[in-house]
Amino acid sequence: MNILLFGKTGQVGWELQRSLAPVGNLIALDVHSKSFAVILVIRKALPKPFVSFVPM
Repeated sequence: MNILLFGKTGQVGWELQRSLAPVGNLIALDVHSKSFAVILVIRKALPKPFVSFVPM
């Protein structure tokens, strides 16, 4: 399973990195990651439900 985690430097992100690492291929990013800008560009190619989703 491929997992893309945003916010790796926060408390929740750090814990998710630890717990999800054994589950699959984990890519953890934060705003300082060089890949973060690439992900934002790729975001334009995502289906509309993913782009418009706003967590509560």
